[in-house]
Amino acid sequence: MDNFEKAVEAGLALTKRLYYGRDDRAAEMTAGQSKAELGGRKYFPTAPTVYAVISDPAIVDNPDQPSYQPHLHGRWDPPALIPMQMNRVELEVNCVLSSAVVEFRGSFRVHCVATNRKCDCRVVVPRSEKTSILGAEVDISGRSYSTELAPIEEAKSYMERVPKDEDMKFIQHQIFSFTIPQVSSDDVFGGLLVQPPHPDDFDKRNIFCLYILPASNLHAKVFRREVIFLIDTSASIQGLPLEESKNAVSAALMNLRPTDSFSIMSFNEEIFSFSSSLVPATEEKIEEAHQWLSETCHATGGTSILLPLNEAMKMFSKSLSSVPQIFLITDGSVKDEKNICHVVQNHIRSMGLNSPRISTFGIGLYCNHYFLRLLAQIGRGHYDAAYKTGTITLQMKRFFNATSSPLLTNVSIDTLGHLDSLEVSTTLLPDVSVGCPLIIMGRCNESFPNSHKVTGSLADGRELVINLKAQKTKGLLIDKVMAKQQIDILTASAWFSGSNELVDQVTTISMQSSIPCEFTQMTLLQASEKKTSVTQGKEVHFPKSKHVKPCLVHGLHVGFGNVMATDKNILILSDEAHGSTDSGKGVNCCNMSVFGDCTCTCCGPDVGSTFAHSWNDCTIAVTQYCAAFACLGCFSLCSNLCGN
Repeated sequence: MDNFEKAVEAGLALTKRLYYGRDDRAAEMTAGQSKAELGGRKYFPTAPTVYAVISDPAIVDNPDQPSYQPHLHGRWDPPALIPMQMNRVELEVNCVLSSAVVEFRGSFRVHCVATNRKCDCRVVVPRSEKTSILGAEVDISGRSYSTELAPIEEAKSYMERVPKDEDMKFIQHQIFSFTIPQVSSDDVFGGLLVQPPHPDDFDKRNIFCLYILPASNLHAKVFRREVIFLIDTSASIQGLPLEESKNAVSAALMNLRPTDSFSIMSFNEEIFSFSSSLVPATEEKIEEAHQWLSETCHATGGTSILLPLNEAMKMFSKSLSSVPQIFLITDGSVKDEKNICHVVQNHIRSMGLNSPRISTFGIGLYCNHYFLRLLAQIGRGHYDAAYKTGTITLQMKRFFNATSSPLLTNVSIDTLGHLDSLEVSTTLLPDVSVGCPLIIMGRCNESFPNSHKVTGSLADGRELVINLKAQKTKGLLIDKVMAKQQIDILTASAWFSGSNELVDQVTTISMQSSIPCEFTQMTLLQASEKKTSVTQGKEVHFPKSKHVKPCLVHGLHVGFGNVMATDKNILILSDEAHGSTDSGKGVNCCNMSVFGDCTCTCCGPDVGSTFAHSWNDCTIAVTQYCAAFACLGCFSLCSNLCGN
């Protein structure tokens, strides 16, 4: 048996340390199959394979289901080789006469190394005497490698700078092999996409999208959490909205760990606290919190948001090992919203990196959703909303689950602060949570660097560095994805600053992208000119309309809150909540939501069927579009586009 097969045999022996759950026979079965299938040469690969190179056996563990592992001393020399888990494989074969050009694409996962450890990975491709290897490309967590031919004299100059590789012990004519150094198994990775502007684009700068995706690992190490829930209990939220909010908070408490800490405040014109300080999330304290929510949180009085925010921001410790989080839930709009943003800005500047993350959730149409969006952006948190009852509990649970488990904090990008002619969606970067990717979109000129370094802090105290290389998009329309996010963020900034220039910019983007905004109005027009269509060889003429009156399409605006409705504590479920007003004849004849059904009473069956056909086409288009961008976390985009 040669050195290569001995190394693989040692690696398969190490896989017995992996825990697969109740059916822990998987490791033995894998080793047994390897021996049986490969015949005489038991561990010689018969297809392209990737191996984890293990010098320190103590790092071997299942990252999905870590288990207690007795410590192993010493190191393997030569290193053991563990065949890695294959997730996907594709083959493309082009035959020319008696030869074939084969392109192999495969995806492999480091399934045998603890989440906070790293190892080298060795790519091995079997070959015969008549096989030529044309090249290889590898992409790992934002890093890319590729082979390249060079003159022999030039290649010799590299040998002095490259350390000796253990591959030298395995070189055989039947094996093509190379090693990728230090693959991380944290599964936090990213990418950078760049798209040139369209010819008719008003902004001639390039469009870019930088994304950091969270780990798919269900057992990934997350930060200890310090959480405060702020629940609006003013009179307007009484009934089902308040009950749904309390149910969602109760469910969020159940997801906390005993090492986490929490508190709850209900607020109207006053504050009512579950505890004067943060308490550990033990079973006893969580049960007390459930009872407190049931007995104490009743809807009454007016709304004051700054008071509970100030009190909550004072309660956190200054520990760097935990992430302070505030979740603000409200259905109202208040007069001092811009002042609240200024106060929070100053507080976060004074606290620095350990400032609390402020996430906001708006209920109904009376609250100022752009204020809540901007407040979350300032607080490096997240924003979401529910516009009608019956969906509040589900959406709020998803919101808490996605945002409350941070994996990577204090994220920074080295190049964003040193570029001219750069416009980004946000400069205050939120944490990367288990269910929330970080997506930054913007515009840049031709001097935009090809490589960027992203850094952040992991829960185990290590600094994670991700090197990203810009990739030009092929067929992906980043501008369409960016437009909705850009409109929402710029609209919030326009509300905050009162800038007419920002209003004009939002209007231009809305008109160009056909995405409605607060400063544009969609209208339904009847064709006024003579049109000709050819049907079965005959021309069919459409007569001119004698009465051409545009209809305004409603349900596309959210508005900037309703302070008067909040002051009067008007209930969300009342008729006034729908905000239906007559603005003249014909204005309300067609009431249609973003992608909703036509409820017009005067259109007739023909128009109804036309809308139904459009709805089907729209559904298919949006489904395909969102599926294509699922890896970029565009489920939130889909929600924003399609409403509830």
